[in-house]
Amino acid sequence: MNSKAPITDGGCNSGKKRDALSLIAIALMLIAALYVLSCRSIGQLPYVFGRAYVRITSGSMEPSIPTDSYILVRKVSRDEANRLEVGQIIIFESTDEQIFGRLNTHRIDSINPDGSYSTKGDFNLTADDEPVYPEQVLGVYVKNADTLTAIYGTLSDNWLVTLIAILGLATAYFAVCAARELMDRHHNTSTVSIAAAELERIRADEQLRREIDDRIAEELKRIRNNAGSATEQEKEGKE
Repeated sequence: MNSKAPITDGGCNSGKKRDALSLIAIALMLIAALYVLSCRSIGQLPYVFGRAYVRITSGSMEPSIPTDSYILVRKVSRDEANRLEVGQIIIFESTDEQIFGRLNTHRIDSINPDGSYSTKGDFNLTADDEPVYPEQVLGVYVKNADTLTAIYGTLSDNWLVTLIAILGLATAYFAVCAARELMDRHHNTSTVSIAAAELERIRADEQLRREIDDRIAEELKRIRNNAGSATEQEKEGKE
């Protein structure tokens, strides 16, 4: 009895999973990059679960916050922005002529009668000229992000170039992996197809051989029957 063994491709499922994970990783990195860029373009913080990292580029908050370091910022609601206290470090959209529209990080020095805040950098001798209103506050300082600062120090000063380079390398890597997987899958599919075709040809040859053997057996049987009939007729004639 002939039994047909199923032909399976063991690496097909794992290959599909790897391709899917590669695409998801690329998509997540691109989404993260676009999210950061879009937030920066409109003067917002790229919050994730209510937290964001901000790079401090000036020395106005030294020694509390060193120049070119990162800090962790927590998002505040409008209600909380109205109830901030003296001494808190806030991140706000500045209305100062020199840095108008840019993000600034200073400490609340006093609270004005109209509910606005007077801010001052720890390193500065005088308070800021312009008050900060609650609607300008984007977040409050949580702590210095020393690990992120150390990592950033090993990268290029142009973070965008670094980010694009990382994304480019990751995309190229995943593209090579996907192409290699596709080639392997095509090779495996071709091998399986060739093997299946050869097996079908062998089965067809066996079927043809069986049909020929059956025809030969029938022909031999017919010849024997005819020979037997002739012999019987001969005997009857002699009698």
